[in-house]
Amino acid sequence: MTDQSRAGALNILLPWTLASYIPLNGFHPLYRSLASIEPRDARLLVPGPLSGEQYRQAIVAGLYAPNAVPPTPEWARSGDRHFDFRDYALGHVPSDLLYAGRISADVELHHTAPVTSGTRPFVLQFESFLPVFFPHFQQGGGPDPQRVDAIRRFFGALFETENCLAVTSHIQSSLDQFSDFFRSTKIDAKLVHLRNGIDASFRADAVERAPDRFDFLFINSAHQNPASFALRGGPACLALALDLIREGLPVRFHFRTRRPSDADLTAWGIDPLFVRHQENEGIVWIESYLSERSLGRLMAQSHFLLLPSANLHSVSILSAMLNGTVPVVTDTYGTEAYVTDEVDGVVLTGVRDAAWRQLDAQRLVADDHAAYHALRAPLSRTLSERIRALIGQPERIAALSEAARRRAETVFDGRAFAEGLVELVRARLPGGGSPVGHPPPDIYDVSWGEEWTSDLSPGHFDGPPHPVPLLDTGSGRIFRLRDRHVFVPDARMPETALRHWSELHFATERFETEQAIRKAISADFEVVVEAARIEALRQVALRQAPAGVPAAPPPALPGSIKELVYHGLKTRPTALRVTRTAYRTLRRLGIMQ
Repeated sequence: MTDQSRAGALNILLPWTLASYIPLNGFHPLYRSLASIEPRDARLLVPGPLSGEQYRQAIVAGLYAPNAVPPTPEWARSGDRHFDFRDYALGHVPSDLLYAGRISADVELHHTAPVTSGTRPFVLQFESFLPVFFPHFQQGGGPDPQRVDAIRRFFGALFETENCLAVTSHIQSSLDQFSDFFRSTKIDAKLVHLRNGIDASFRADAVERAPDRFDFLFINSAHQNPASFALRGGPACLALALDLIREGLPVRFHFRTRRPSDADLTAWGIDPLFVRHQENEGIVWIESYLSERSLGRLMAQSHFLLLPSANLHSVSILSAMLNGTVPVVTDTYGTEAYVTDEVDGVVLTGVRDAAWRQLDAQRLVADDHAAYHALRAPLSRTLSERIRALIGQPERIAALSEAARRRAETVFDGRAFAEGLVELVRARLPGGGSPVGHPPPDIYDVSWGEEWTSDLSPGHFDGPPHPVPLLDTGSGRIFRLRDRHVFVPDARMPETALRHWSELHFATERFETEQAIRKAISADFEVVVEAARIEALRQVALRQAPAGVPAAPPPALPGSIKELVYHGLKTRPTALRVTRTAYRTLRRLGIMQ
């Protein structure tokens, strides 16, 4: 978009760089297609990055004041003692609400939960119902009955306000639950079903599956929470793997997850010693974050995606289908939107009836994780029966694979989803979406323009949505979050909280981070990582070269890296140590391209 067209564009703010969005998976891969479209006369903006001068202005504006909470907007002044605007703001990161509220934009686009003060037009797109109220309602445990009515009144006021333009979901059952919870004609008029899609980048290049082996893939959550392994049906999948291996069947199971502890394995009735004997043979643990490209290749190599989970995980299902990998899912709420049993996947029944409860008094449908865990034995039996039946019918697997691929390609178009979402935002704005240069609400006395934002790009989706530790420098750790590297000193590690990962706090720590990295490795972190990556590629080439055949030469080293590697490292033992650590880490994580 040219500078001239930007001036008259509709400015849509996506506040997903804020720390409040980390528990909601920030730049969720479901919305990656938004970065690949060029919407008509519209800009998709994200907060940050901040310059030093902007950091100074943020201090003057009071964004770093302890427990700074935005002024209570008009729509929220009817809150009661059980739940009010302060409770809502403190459930997120209050400074994030202040920061986003001061940025000039026409409309906000939120996903999963409305992280907003509600003082400017907004649209919410969500998948599952209970997370809309995060962190006040938690999946799996059920809401506090004492607070349900107060939370209903509070969020009802937010969604009934004129600034709430639309609430949309790609799951009809979630919209039905939303409607039944509020029972408001005003809110019902804003509910929109919008079919989602999967971005084309999730499709891997042509990869041949092993003709003499069945490959299975299990994927944990991006934040690698050990509890998610069990909630995604990991114990049942691991039990299936061990049973098929014991029978001598040609199988390999890839688990993209942190390896469970021996104590957890024992608690699930799984022999840790037998698991250890099969590791790197029939069972492969991939404990690192994988890029979408790497995950797509792994998906395309697999015959089955195993996801016998308590809850819906749309991106995993659609990514599998797009690559012709047969999804094996449960009948939990939402999977019916994607998978039809024995047509384009496998649906294990019983989870919806046993692990979901209809709470009539609260007008809620809530998942019960304890009840789901109690299903482990029958779920394992059902999973084993269905997979064994398919292993004996390779032609049936091929038919399911092709049907899944065809449905993903023809029905779940990521580009159409992204364009439809932007057009919905435009259509619901007064005046048909004509840009008005919407200033910050009157309750804010500072107006921050487009220099406080950047355009959404594919790079925002490249990287983990949660902080992932990469290196220990000796004085602290370097984390990766999205497309950034952040240094956290050891002394600050115990007090690091969610708010410290905000775009605001990156501004306060950017100079300190750069200084710490330079002191630790005597060069830019990216330079050392690149040197380690190239050395790792060279080592891989040496290992893979046939006997008697010289290995292909490693990629040419850029001048800056040559200088660092061939001249600097001999006199910089700290740099050498960190380079070797980076090299080993990259090899272990498998993130070399």
